[in-house]
Amino acid sequence: MFKVDYSNVKESSFGPLPTGNYECVIQSTSEKTTPNGKEAFNVKLVVRNDLSKVQGLEETNGKYANRILFDDHWKRDINGRYIYHMENLMYVLKAARVPEGTEISSIDDLHEILRGKPVKVYTKVEHSDYSGEDENTIAPWGYSESDYPNVQHQFKKDENKGQSTENPFQGTDDNLNPTTVTEEDLPF
Repeated sequence: MFKVDYSNVKESSFGPLPTGNYECVIQSTSEKTTPNGKEAFNVKLVVRNDLSKVQGLEETNGKYANRILFDDHWKRDINGRYIYHMENLMYVLKAARVPEGTEISSIDDLHEILRGKPVKVYTKVEHSDYSGEDENTIAPWGYSESDYPNVQHQFKKDENKGQSTENPFQGTDDNLNPTTVTEEDLPF
């Protein structure tokens, strides 16, 4: 059947990444709400795998390519309004090279403009009183422009979940064809 061979098995840890600068790509952004009603703008970053062999990045992207970092920007009570601290989001937008003066008219625009952008982040390990564990944190000013703006990162299949443009029904045996709906088909 087979012979046991551990020569290609690599030890991996899913603990926090060591403190340092990482070249990342913004995989996605989203808004989230905690059970007690606190709201945050979440930035999901992936350590770029297209830079794993770049000299000088051996200890960061070389060792930790494809690892995920999360950065939450929490809404705060600012002058009696529960809002995002926009100065903090400006660090992210500037690092993503969004041109100054760009109009962002909705949260969907913000999600779209950041998705897939390269950024460099400085993350450090801090103990969370909330979770009781060590975790990565990124200060708003820990974002900077990537030294490598040409992104060739290859997402893992499940890394880009929900963002695929492939037809999920392609190759099935069912007779699934596009349906055309006319005005006569509608009950209203």
